[in-house]
Order: sequence, then structure tokens, then C-alpha cells
Amino acid sequence: MDNTQKPMSKDQQAILRSLKIWKIVAIVASILAISMAGLVIWQNFHRSVITTRIEPTAQQSVLTKPCPRLPPTLPLPKPLPNKIKEVFEQLENKVKSLVDKEHKLPAISMNVFYQDDVLWSGHFGSKVYKQTQDIPDDNTVYRIGSVTKIFAVLLMWKLYEEGKISSIDDPLNKYAPDFDITNPFTDEHITLREIASQMSGLPREAPCMFTCNTTSADQLALLRNRTLVLPPWTMPSYSNLGYALLGRLLTENSLNQTFENWTTENILKPLGMNNTGFEITDDVQRNMAFPYGKDGTRIPFMDVGWLAPAGQMYSTINDMAKLGMFLAQPDKQNLFKPATLREMLTPVEIAPDRDIVWGSPFEMLSLKEGLLVRGKLGYMDSYLAYFSVIPELQLGVNLLVSATSFLESSGTPDLPFSIGELTYQLLLPELNSTLTEEQKKAPFPIPRPRTRGYSS
Repeated sequence: MDNTQKPMSKDQQAILRSLKIWKIVAIVASILAISMAGLVIWQNFHRSVITTRIEPTAQQSVLTKPCPRLPPTLPLPKPLPNKIKEVFEQLENKVKSLVDKEHKLPAISMNVFYQDDVLWSGHFGSKVYKQTQDIPDDNTVYRIGSVTKIFAVLLMWKLYEEGKISSIDDPLNKYAPDFDITNPFTDEHITLREIASQMSGLPREAPCMFTCNTTSADQLALLRNRTLVLPPWTMPSYSNLGYALLGRLLTENSLNQTFENWTTENILKPLGMNNTGFEITDDVQRNMAFPYGKDGTRIPFMDVGWLAPAGQMYSTINDMAKLGMFLAQPDKQNLFKPATLREMLTPVEIAPDRDIVWGSPFEMLSLKEGLLVRGKLGYMDSYLAYFSVIPELQLGVNLLVSATSFLESSGTPDLPFSIGELTYQLLLPELNSTLTEEQKKAPFPIPRPRTRGYSS
């Protein structure tokens, strides 16, 4: 039998070559497919490992937590809903309980405003020791202490608007060349913004301390031998000196007038704050809640003189509401550019607890509702004052107290903050639900509020 193989034809050889090529292609394709599958598996595994490292709460806050929503600032129905009236009844009972029943002191005036309306005002105690009939009213005068500092900051921002200050971050000595204080921490000079927001590191008190029958030149000469107590921008350092420097040096060097005159002509008169000022005359005392010590003796009025921009002023609960409405509604006033007031109300420093926030010159409180209260406390003689606004809601609370040693309460220095916080805690849920209900009734589109505009 012949086992010799016949040679392959050219067609058979071509077919064999094609089969080899397809085998190679199939092997390469299989390798690529396996590699891609492995890569996909590795990526999914790697992604799952990264995901498991993220705590569920953080994942939710970053990816799924909705932006907080504020209620619409629509006019409230009149008369006010019962649920809001009940809040004010609770406040009235709380504040009334603070008055010493035997001595009828202190005098206490409080109000709450929304948009252009005072929703509620309450007056308790007596203006005069043991005289039941002398109940305070909306125009009773109290000293407001450090609430005065708001006007020193308004001065600074107005000069910036007018071009007399080129930047809020300029050093003070650019506009007051004689100002000099040693900075042992850095080579930089302290700025206007640092001073206005308590971040300058200045000493708390002026060289003249509290009763300053002196001049700027005298104080500046003494300050050349003083030093900062903290490096600027490290932590808030309360300084009455800082606001006196702003008020005095900026008016004297840039305007050639007094702080008192500038404040009266540019803020008080335009806002109609006719019962607010600096000098306690006989006429002012006709409707004044007087200061008393614990033994019932009248406390003399302190005149802080050169330090007036830090705490000299008096006012009424009615005038405090006018100031609050001005700041809470930047678009509806014509004294400043709206953007200027918004920046003035912006936080500057957040404390480690994230509840206390510092501003210019505000001590701000972060509420659990996600709102930021811009507040300012004042202490002078025997008086306490509390001024606050929430611009996002066009809402504010004011509290004025005389003769604080008679308060039926412990922790007197914290009283204004606690009453203010209580007011917001009680009122905000009811205000929120009321405004939400009003939104459902409103026409669409909702008309935009008319504004008065800004005039330079």
C-alpha cells in the first residue's frame, strides 16, 4: 500500500493559512475579553471599597441633603393668627415674671417686628422706684450702651461708599496717620475691618478707661506706649477702644466733624429716630426709665466722653425697631447701597462650637432652624439692651431693661440673649407655617416688593 502523501494544492494551503490566522485572532480576542472583564470587576471592587469608607451620614449630607428653604417673606394676615398671638402671650408672661413685685423694678420694654410692622410690644415694671403708675411705653428712654457700636460701623461703611475710604481692609493709620500701637506679633498694621469685627487684638479699654474727658490727640499719645494683646485674626477680642478709634478718628480726619453730629444727621434724623441721641438732657429725662442700685438710690448717668462711639447713646424700643427695619430690609432703604448693608451683616469669624459667630459689630447666634441672628448687647449704668435682626426673614427682636439689679432672674448678663433666643424659638415655627399658608393663597407670579432705591 502506498503511504506517500500527495502534496497540498495551492487552494488547500491558502485555506490552512486562513485557519491559523483566525485561531490567532480568536486567542487574542479571548485574552482581551478576559482582561476587560477583569478590569471591570477590579473597578467595581475598588469603587465599593471607597464607598464603604464614607460614613452614611456624610454621604447623605453631600449627595442627598436638600438645600434649606426659608419661608416666603409675604405680608402677614391681619388680624394676626391666634397661634402667633399665643406666642406673644407666652413672652408677656415670661418677661412680666422678671419684675420685682415689691419694688416694681426694673422697667422693661420689648418688641418684635416683621417687615415694616411692629407685631408686638410689651412694657413692664416701672420707670421710677416703687411707683406702680409709671409704666414704660414705646417712647420711654433707656441707655443702650454698646449697641452704639453699630453706628460706628455704619460710619465706616458710609465713608467707604463715598470714596473717603478706598478699602475696608486698609490699615487705620492710612486715614489717621497719628495712630500707632505696637504689634509684637507681626509687621502688619491693624485694619478697619479687623477693628470693626473685634479681630484686631486691641486692648479692651482705652488709656482713659471709662470716663474719658480727653481728646484723640491725648489718647493717641498714650497708645504709642501700648501693645496689642493678641495677634490679629486669631480670635475675637472685645475692644471698646477699637470702636472709639473708628468713630473719633474717621470723623475727625475724614470729615472734620464729631461722631455725634455725623450720627445724628446721617442716621438718626433720616430714620426718624427722634428719641435717640447722646446727651441726656432734662427733656430726655421726662420719659426715662431711671437707673437704680439695689438699695433704691438713683445711679448718676455716666458720660464716657471720648469713648462715646463705643457706648454713650440712649434710645427707645420704638426707635430700635426703626433701626432694625432699616438693617433687616437692605433693598427698602435709601441711605446705603443694599450690597453695603448685606456685607456689614455678613459673618466674619465662627467660634469652634459653630453656634457663636462674630460680625461687624454683631455677636451672632446660629439657630437650629438654620438661621443666623445678628445681635448686639449693650450694658451701661444699670441698663441692659438687646438689638437683633434676621435679615433673611425681615424679622427682629429688641429688649431694653433698666435697674438690672432688681431682675427676678439669675445670670443677668445672659438674660437678653436668652429672652431673644426664646422669642425666636417660639415664634419661628408659627411664623414659618403662617407664611407658607399665605404663599398658597398668593397670586402667581408673586408680585415683587416695591423698593425705595438708593441715593448717594
